Amino acid sequence: MKMDDVSNTNPSSRRLRLWLVDDDDGLRGLIAELLGRSDTIECSRQFFSAESALDVLAQESPPDIILLDLNMPGMSGVEAIRPIKRLARGTRVFMMTVFYDSIEVSRARSAGASGFVLKRDDWQEVIERLQDESADWAAGSPKPRAPASLPARSRMAAVPSQSGVEKAEVWSPAFRRSCAET
Repeated sequence: MKMDDVSNTNPSSRRLRLWLVDDDDGLRGLIAELLGRSDTIECSRQFFSAESALDVLAQESPPDIILLDLNMPGMSGVEAIRPIKRLARGTRVFMMTVFYDSIEVSRARSAGASGFVLKRDDWQEVIERLQDESADWAAGSPKPRAPASLPARSRMAAVPSQSGVEKAEVWSPAFRRSCAET
């Protein structure tokens, strides 16, 4: 069963409110769990699609941060940035992806994204980046480059998908360590 639209998790008023948008149920749940370890970030909502996040955003108070998958069926993460910023100007939007793509990163930056994270990054470091507004992309700042942590040649690993079909994904040792601490 898919979590097609919205689920509420762990309410708290003193932590940064984050909405997580990713079409992969399993990965979305894992990322929410990793974010849930933070004392400063609350994953207050999860969405399967950009469209469902936008529907709720039009009706509710916006979160502090939206962590948005780059590639999803329907509206892509980059396509969702401008409508999100129209509805919630103060919300910081971070793109999330498995592979670094300089063209998509530039498109996201131009659309108003605050930054991006790789899904395979160490999630403790991701949480620190999400907390630090001074690290956000600013108008006129240099174009983002591929993170120094990217290996020259990515290692491929077979990862079971939600449907049980194997698909190739890249997971860094740091990401695997983040997951192992669960």
